[in-house]
Amino acid sequence: MAEGAGGADTDSTSNELASRLAMLEKTISERTNAGAGDSGNSKALSQKLAILETRLDELEALKTTLGKLQAAQAGLKTTIAELKQQLASGGGGNNAELASRLAQLEQSLKTISAAAGKDTGNGGPIAGLAAISGRINDLENALNTRLGAMRKELNDQIKARTARLTETVEAASSATSRLDRDITDLRGQTAKLDQRIVELNSGIKQMRESLRVVQ
Repeated sequence: MAEGAGGADTDSTSNELASRLAMLEKTISERTNAGAGDSGNSKALSQKLAILETRLDELEALKTTLGKLQAAQAGLKTTIAELKQQLASGGGGNNAELASRLAQLEQSLKTISAAAGKDTGNGGPIAGLAAISGRINDLENALNTRLGAMRKELNDQIKARTARLTETVEAASSATSRLDRDITDLRGQTAKLDQRIVELNSGIKQMRESLRVVQ
């Protein structure tokens, strides 16, 4: 009867260990799936961040182009003023050539002004360029604010996911330690059962010898 009780204890301990292991695997699976959902959100945020950074680069290029147009426009105005002064003083030698050059420069100035935008009557083409530059600065500030918010959101998600993964690893490590202890205990119990079986077999053998002598 003692041998049967020992076998029942072993089966009970084994079933308990199997149940604990199944619960641990289920927990890890659920947390891994949750982490996969966060990964999808992080990917979407990264794509939006890349789009915004591309738009910011395009605005920087536009700002550089407008700066060059503004510089060229200022240079043309200076040259035109000098030519007009030469025509007025009559010291240019060939007034027809100067007039032709002046007409060409004025046409170039109009072309540059048209490229920058129509004159609104509130300060001329230069004012229009300044307005465009101001709008670009506003867009840059808005983009920088949005980029900062998205970076913070992405960092917060990464930190939260890392914390969950760390918690999962710690839980798995703790469960593994418990399983190791349980397995060690089970091995100790098995060794004791083996010893009891040996003792029982020895006792049975002695009883048989005694019965044989009595008979």
